[in-house]
Amino acid sequence: MNFPLGHRPLGKRPNVRKEVARIRRNPLEPWFERLGHDSDPILSTHISRYRDAYQLYFLSTRRFLTNTSVVARYMSSAYYARKCRVVYTPSCEL
Repeated sequence: MNFPLGHRPLGKRPNVRKEVARIRRNPLEPWFERLGHDSDPILSTHISRYRDAYQLYFLSTRRFLTNTSVVARYMSSAYYARKCRVVYTPSCEL
């Protein structure tokens, strides 16, 4: 079955650390190493532009996932305390 949005939904909240580690690995990197392509060329090539684009994709995705995680944690805890004007933590009674 074809999912119209491109990827099938996970059905649960993803683990941000695992997803960032998975995205960090460039899927074509082993192929580039077999070709013997220089990882830091002087002149720009198709492969060097792809590596730069993938690095930008990784950095932006890592930032998005991290910020989404922070917002999700805030919305599920401190947001409601602030919205309902209640104390977030119980007060200490001595």
